[in-house]
Amino acid sequence: MEDLFKSRNTDIIRDSRGFLAIKRVLLVALIAVVGDLFFTLVGDVLNFKFGEERGIGLLFALIASVFSLVMLGMLYQVVVFNRADRKIFDYFKNARFSWLLIKISLLETIFMFLWGILFVIPGIVKSYAYMQAIPKAVDDFENGRPLQGAVAYVGWSDDQMKGYKGQLFMLTLPWYIIMFALVIGIYLVYVFVAHQSIGVFFTNNTVISTYGTTLMTIVPSLIAMPTIFVRQTVFSRDFIREQDAPVK
Repeated sequence: MEDLFKSRNTDIIRDSRGFLAIKRVLLVALIAVVGDLFFTLVGDVLNFKFGEERGIGLLFALIASVFSLVMLGMLYQVVVFNRADRKIFDYFKNARFSWLLIKISLLETIFMFLWGILFVIPGIVKSYAYMQAIPKAVDDFENGRPLQGAVAYVGWSDDQMKGYKGQLFMLTLPWYIIMFALVIGIYLVYVFVAHQSIGVFFTNNTVISTYGTTLMTIVPSLIAMPTIFVRQTVFSRDFIREQDAPVK
């Protein structure tokens, strides 16, 4: 099974490189990344202005997560169905379908948050377990199949991903490592150039200390996340094709 996963991931990596060379695919992936970063940064700004106790930052973190998940649905549509005759945001014209994607995204985010409260690792595991909910909904929509409820899609993904989460994790892990290494590198450069201690970075209540975590991730995210998103999408394409179980 391990050799099979490695072989499949090699094929997915090859296909992902090809899709990343398509401007339309890269644009959707970048919109997902930029939107996530934008809403997170807005949350940081409002937290700094009004105080963390109001929960504004948490609200915008939720919005950022929902936005990026919905955009992954759009990425699946572009990669799998190649709707070159449509504009990128065309499927948002279907209000029922758009609302379904938003509800699925909300459920995924809430469930991952609740699992993450218990322990970090279960939260990460569940994030991979729920990752096929939105692609499956898009697949049903594009193929004219009846749409189910948000809970049904999240449950379907959680059930069908049993035995596959490790494959998807290993597929995305190298680029998460690259992104983490870039963040650490940018942080160390700042500390060296500004002649600041590590502790001061987090406690001196300046713009850098307040927004630094988000600001440091901008360039690494723009470098790494499009590849991660496209790899996830190509994995979803192959995974959903292989799964015969309907959503109930």
